[in-house]
Amino acid sequence: MLYTRKTCLVGIAGYRAMRLFSISGLLLLLASAALADAVDDVRCNEIRFSQSVGSQNLELFRSFIDTDARFVGSEVSRGRDEVVGGACR
Repeated sequence: MLYTRKTCLVGIAGYRAMRLFSISGLLLLLASAALADAVDDVRCNEIRFSQSVGSQNLELFRSFIDTDARFVGSEVSRGRDEVVGGACR
């Protein structure tokens, strides 16, 4: 095949497009792996929180409650100590 200036330019453009496509695919793959790790972290934390409630492990339950937490029921519990204290009742 005889290469002319036109086919060389198309070849260069095609190479750049293929490189861009490959890099985009790799970034998409890495992003999906990072997202999967985040989803697994949330799932594991939800399971640990549920287990702390089910086993009535107050120290583990306390570790999941933010210091500025507010739980609303028949009354409002403010802060980690009130929330954990309300869980004991």
